[in-house]
Amino acid sequence: MEQPIEYNNQDAIDFFSQLPENFIVFEEQVDVQSQLEYFESSKKCREEKQKTEISENIKFLFQPNVTIEVKKDILVNLASQENIESFRIIEKYKNNPDPGMKDWAALAFIESKTLIENSLTDESYVIISSGLGGKGSCLRFFVVLFCSNEIGFSETHQKIVKTETEIKFSEYTAEIEEVDFNDIYCSVTCLIPVKTPAHLMFRSIIDECNEYGNFLKTNFIVTNIKKLTWEEIFQLKEENK
Repeated sequence: MEQPIEYNNQDAIDFFSQLPENFIVFEEQVDVQSQLEYFESSKKCREEKQKTEISENIKFLFQPNVTIEVKKDILVNLASQENIESFRIIEKYKNNPDPGMKDWAALAFIESKTLIENSLTDESYVIISSGLGGKGSCLRFFVVLFCSNEIGFSETHQKIVKTETEIKFSEYTAEIEEVDFNDIYCSVTCLIPVKTPAHLMFRSIIDECNEYGNFLKTNFIVTNIKKLTWEEIFQLKEENK
């Protein structure tokens, strides 16, 4: 099972303080392994300076009998070329990709877009990506808060959690997408500004909620890798008793 991102307060502060001023958030939800595979291929392409004529790339990219692996290499090659024509080809393919190529095309698109924007401005942008994607200048997170008793959340507790979360999110221009309550936990899917430590936000939310009776455990899960299943949440809960 993929382990969720969990960091202590100092880790969070250090990480977010080192982020560059100029960045582009990769908004698509693409599993982390696919992202690692893509950017490893991209790095290899740049190091080996593998440049193929654009006309040759077009010829093979849109042919149905060309293998997926070849098309992956073509997209990486196009994304490494600093020109609008390559970007438009990737964009066209992204709008109608082969089965199983949607994520790879999206990654090539954002890399090509970033490279071109860097070439057209005096500023240097970097791509910030995660498994859950994001929107605008925010990353998407999946957070799990645990009830401190086995009875579960009362209606009053649910209202308190929602209210305190809304208050805290308004302070940071963050966005709540979904809040779900289970017998033993509450899950929150949300968008949080890149430079705002999600861990610290929810630590504060728990503290505020517990002013009304200590009904939340201080341990919680925060991840931007994936939405966890009930089984994965339960396993993590048992491991951290």
